[in-house]
Amino acid sequence: MSTSSPRAYPTQLAGGVCQWFGPRMTNHLAHKPPDLLGRFVVSSILGPRNQAISAITAYRPVQTGSGVNPVIQQQQRVLGQNSNPYQQLLLDLADMILTLRWKGDKIIIAMDANEELPQQPNIIRNDLETFCATTGLLDAMTTLHGYATIPSCSRSSDTSSPIDFIMCSPSLHCCIKISMLDEISGCPSDHRTFILDVDTAGL
Repeated sequence: MSTSSPRAYPTQLAGGVCQWFGPRMTNHLAHKPPDLLGRFVVSSILGPRNQAISAITAYRPVQTGSGVNPVIQQQQRVLGQNSNPYQQLLLDLADMILTLRWKGDKIIIAMDANEELPQQPNIIRNDLETFCATTGLLDAMTTLHGYATIPSCSRSSDTSSPIDFIMCSPSLHCCIKISMLDEISGCPSDHRTFILDVDTAGL
């Protein structure tokens, strides 16, 4: 959730992202300081040998927000009217992930990126490609199942590819399974539900 100073609408920053963990995990968690804008949340899952997986949930705002008090305008009130929250999220995430990886953490990030990854690398990388190259993370779905030509958001065109991703450290791919459910399964949403299963015995 956004932890910016609460103010009366329309300047109040609503929304944010969150994570839920079951009771079996609570003794293995170390929470990180929250992002003040509610753009992402991080929890470290600690293993028996003091190894850590940092689980990140993030939302990247649409560049052209619509409706009343769109997220991108909320964030611009804090970052500055000339800022680009769409790009800034990836820059701030990359800085944090590089710090976590330097400490030895493995990374899992689930993100509504509001951008597609191309099937073939671009000569001039888009923002999401640059983020992956900088952090060393790989899209788990593409790595394990090949490039998906199915949209992950019902508002995308039928020929679109996913704009939602679960990206992981390369060393985790031998220990995970991933799937994307059809539109009528999972949580009520205009986005499809992703399921990631981590075999902790292989860590």
